Amino acid sequence: MMRRFFYMFLSALAVLLAVSCEESAPLEENPVKPLLTADKLNIFANGADVVTFTVTLDGNDVTSKSQISVDGLGMSGCTFKTSAPGRYVFKAVVDGVESDAVIVEATAIEIPESEFHKHVAVWEFTGAWCTFCPSGYSNMNFVISTSSFYKDYVHIMAFHSGSSGLDELGLEETDRIMSDMNVGDGFPSFLTELRTSGGLSDGGAFKASLVEAFDENPAHCGVAVASELTGGKVKAEVKVHSELSSSYRVAVFVVEDNVKYYQKDGSLTHEEYNHRHVVRKIVSASYMGDRLGDIKDGEEGTKSYEFEMDPAWNPDNTYIYALAINFNGHVNNMQICKVGDTADYNRI
Repeated sequence: MMRRFFYMFLSALAVLLAVSCEESAPLEENPVKPLLTADKLNIFANGADVVTFTVTLDGNDVTSKSQISVDGLGMSGCTFKTSAPGRYVFKAVVDGVESDAVIVEATAIEIPESEFHKHVAVWEFTGAWCTFCPSGYSNMNFVISTSSFYKDYVHIMAFHSGSSGLDELGLEETDRIMSDMNVGDGFPSFLTELRTSGGLSDGGAFKASLVEAFDENPAHCGVAVASELTGGKVKAEVKVHSELSSSYRVAVFVVEDNVKYYQKDGSLTHEEYNHRHVVRKIVSASYMGDRLGDIKDGEEGTKSYEFEMDPAWNPDNTYIYALAINFNGHVNNMQICKVGDTADYNRI
């Protein structure tokens, strides 16, 4: 009986001690809030301009442990971009504690009516070993030839690949470009303005890409090229004149036309096939170009290049293709200049 009473006494004492500890523990009525900051509070609503958020707690970076939301909806990371103008409210939660709100304004870009003709760059992916590629080029050429407008303003650049057979015209970068840009239709395929791609079993998708380029993506800049050819070395200066304040990149390619080389064509092999618009060299640091920087409305940016002419290239058929890539990573306009020559802005 005494032993039972003793155990009951110990149990009651443990409960009293637990209650006492709970009552004496300090209550954190105002936990420290995480601090949400943005690297900028205004972005362009162009689907490309990005705001990056950072979350700190007691001076420590806890971004990876936080949940950031926009207008009450959780985000998958710490960056945000949009094509819809408006006012966006962001908050962060760390361990159940919410930060104060951060407001970001996304501003619409008003593209003025351009004083420059719109020229469209089309990337053709092909190979001398590719039995279907001649018909693919024919499908593209048919679409272009049926419109006098397209004849003047659509320009093909043929990127050859040696990945599936012999092709001495092939570039190492061709397959990587197709992978990076999700050109998943194999050979032959096209990529218009680094925006829209498709196969060339017929000309339907290609024609639709041209309609999109001209009707939905107007020019807002002009491109000019001046070049000198001296002793096999080319010096070129590329200028971009912008009609809105924006950032640009410049991509520069050497393209040789009418190159004689073999070509598979169905069951046939043409030993002296006339290859059109063959990209011989990427002069800029990459196919996505070099950063030209921010250019204000009505002002000009300039980039200079030098490259060696391969003795195998015919200078009478070799051209510089200069592409102005805009804020959303798409080609907005371009210019073609024969090596050693000058091509001014294509003003309307």
